[in-house]
Amino acid sequence: MLHCSDTRPDQDFSIEKLMRCHRARGFGSYPGYHLYVRRDGSLYYCRPVSERGCHVKGHNSDSVGICYEGGHSCSPEYKYEDNRTAEQMVVLDEIFQLLHEVYPEARIVGHCEQNHGKACPCLDPPASKEYKYIFNA
Repeated sequence: MLHCSDTRPDQDFSIEKLMRCHRARGFGSYPGYHLYVRRDGSLYYCRPVSERGCHVKGHNSDSVGICYEGGHSCSPEYKYEDNRTAEQMVVLDEIFQLLHEVYPEARIVGHCEQNHGKACPCLDPPASKEYKYIFNA
């Protein structure tokens, strides 16, 4: 399950800020996501994949939550945008390839595809279509 941090490209949202945000929301001592990808491509392991996530209502026990830093626009016209960096794209591709090897029956979907009231992860086309090639490899 792909998520975005809903932060602007000019806004720093470090792993420490993510941890404080999720702690304040009652997600425990570390973020509800399993993995977090910063704009520079840095990958942070937030929660063991074997542990239940806390990132999407109704699907926390059967999904791996991956969040990328970004997703919010700086434009006054648009609130959300796909502002992943090239570095994030490479790391996300590697993560999804690896997870597909471990969980070959799993699907790659965005938060909004499971919770239709959300814009997250702000992709067009949705994550399930963007990463469909992984299943055909």
